Amino acid sequence: MADLMDVGKDALEDGVIKIAVDKAAKHLGYNEVKDLQMKVISEVLSGHDVFAVLPTGYGKSLCYGCLPLAFDEIFKPIKPSIVCVISPLTAIIEDQVQSFSSKSLSVGCVLRGTNVSILEGVANGEFQLIFFTPEAILNHKRWRNLLCSDVYKERLQFVVIDEAHTVIKWGDTFIRTLSRIGELKSIVSSHVRFMVLTATASKELRRKASDAICLDNPSVVAVSPCKRNIAYAVSNFTTISERFGPILEELKVKRTSMGRIIIYCRRCQDCSSLYSLFKVGLGEHFTHPIDAPEELSKYRLVEMFTSDTDAEVKTQIIQSFGSASFPLRIVMTSVV
Repeated sequence: MADLMDVGKDALEDGVIKIAVDKAAKHLGYNEVKDLQMKVISEVLSGHDVFAVLPTGYGKSLCYGCLPLAFDEIFKPIKPSIVCVISPLTAIIEDQVQSFSSKSLSVGCVLRGTNVSILEGVANGEFQLIFFTPEAILNHKRWRNLLCSDVYKERLQFVVIDEAHTVIKWGDTFIRTLSRIGELKSIVSSHVRFMVLTATASKELRRKASDAICLDNPSVVAVSPCKRNIAYAVSNFTTISERFGPILEELKVKRTSMGRIIIYCRRCQDCSSLYSLFKVGLGEHFTHPIDAPEELSKYRLVEMFTSDTDAEVKTQIIQSFGSASFPLRIVMTSVV
């Protein structure tokens, strides 16, 4: 295959990249590609590592979702290209796999409990977009060696590091494997470009993360995370009932007319304590309608989404929280 950087630069000058990305986005059901999304994709398709800081909700997943389709449209490889996405959050992986599967893109993942046939498909190169946790790709010999296999040497074109701020924030605490993420550069073929994505990164964090990932003079696309409709505040409290009691009382009164809230907790145990506070405090108001069976997730006003949550319940929570037809108002979730 021709050198990606040289061919990519010529394609960018001719406007071929924009045409290919627009076509890929349309195939995936996106109405438009924003200017900075196009910038991120263009940079990596032109043969550059790229570090992108885009606000929550801006559409970072579009950036890597379009990659395999756009690459194939431009470079016409004999076999479809492969993109590997590394994310430390299994909940995000599960959500993205479900989302892209519905968009007619061949997508697989390597998680605890993944179907054996999916794992075999990943090993055989049957998917164009593949999600891994850092632990799976670096600590598991099968998947680490996969990157050196003939299939992946030929077809792997891009590695995406999602939630890149966690490389520095969590690398020495929650997920120590993140501190070794730079090993990927020495495992994959030299032509593979890296797309690094986050919604939160100061200049100093960006520098540290780039060094840790071993990026090669990356292009930087950065947008301020500030949003006019979102306020940020820090407050001290002594008990969870003191802090969340007012929210509980508001939910009792407003019920399904209350705006939706996600409460992030550091640990699963914190989620459990907070969930218990709301369940006991709401009493008969825990479900909607009031006399609905509380053992069925689809009737609950409050839910808990952690690594220990049953897969069927997780699916219901995702469906409920994104639809106006379900009563779910508050979700507690852990950051790991």
